[in-house]
Amino acid sequence: MKQIFTAILAVILTLTLLSACKDNANQQNSSQNVSQTSSENNTNSNTDDTQHYPVTIQTHNYAKEKIEQTFEKAPERVICYSLNSVENMIALGLEDRIVLAMGISKDEVLPEYQSAVDKIDRVQQEFIGKEEAIALQADFILAWYSSFDDTRLGDVDFWQERGTNTYMAYNSGLGDQNLQNEFDDILNLGKIFDVEEKAKALVAQMQEKVKQAQAYVQGKDPVNVVILEDEGDVFRIYGEDTIGGDIAVQVGANLVAKTRKEKKSAEELVQLNPEMIFAIHFGENSESLNDKNCMDVFQHNPVYQNIDAVKNQKMYPTDLSLVYCPGVRVGVAIDFFLEHLYPDLTIG
Repeated sequence: MKQIFTAILAVILTLTLLSACKDNANQQNSSQNVSQTSSENNTNSNTDDTQHYPVTIQTHNYAKEKIEQTFEKAPERVICYSLNSVENMIALGLEDRIVLAMGISKDEVLPEYQSAVDKIDRVQQEFIGKEEAIALQADFILAWYSSFDDTRLGDVDFWQERGTNTYMAYNSGLGDQNLQNEFDDILNLGKIFDVEEKAKALVAQMQEKVKQAQAYVQGKDPVNVVILEDEGDVFRIYGEDTIGGDIAVQVGANLVAKTRKEKKSAEELVQLNPEMIFAIHFGENSESLNDKNCMDVFQHNPVYQNIDAVKNQKMYPTDLSLVYCPGVRVGVAIDFFLEHLYPDLTIG
């Protein structure tokens, strides 16, 4: 009897030990799985940044020399100058990064971006100085070439030394202007802020608009036009080497004044005899050239009355934002020129 009892006790002890070992093993496996899952989650949360950054972008300094700037992460506090900078940021869904939008008023922004610009805390026409910009603690400045003059923000070296990267719009005074520069500005912003797919889609949409316009005007006789800005004694010319001229040429215009490097006198303009005049202004609120007075020089001066564009009243106020650093307004600019060059055309 004693032997039977001892045998039964031995079996019970063995089963207890086996159960304890199994529970311990399960706890260890569970702990390992939790640890592994936690590790995977931590890795996944940093995967995008780890894979995307650092990003190096080519831009310029005030001497117009090419330089490279490296971004270790997406900028969080951005100072923007001009409509193209602000609208490009909004189009990429980055309005929440803007701490200051200067050189614009809210009502100038495209209608589809009005709700976004309302979310920007500070929007103003006035240009701030270097000291005020420092106080804003910006980590990125997106602006025009002229913004980095010593009397304004100062050269980019100053900002790089403070850990603030900069970017100049390619068409803002760095050389010959063209459509590809506008596309590259947007694509570069996509890289800087890790929104490349949005940037590519935006550019593809504008490129498609260009293709549609080119297909329409193929085989049509070019229209002789001039794009100019009244400077009082002479006219500033927006030729084929400007973004506005490039857009106009691609959609069927023949620019009778070819280059921005040559200003034209009244006598020279009469000799050129354009069929259409696109007169530049600086917005409806401008005190110098606005949409109401930018063509006064042709309306009231008898010197110009024999020009075909004047005789036939084919003179069109043209907002500077369509012909100088248009950014996402490229599509708007294409529609604008086509509307006047070929009034029977409708492109969606």
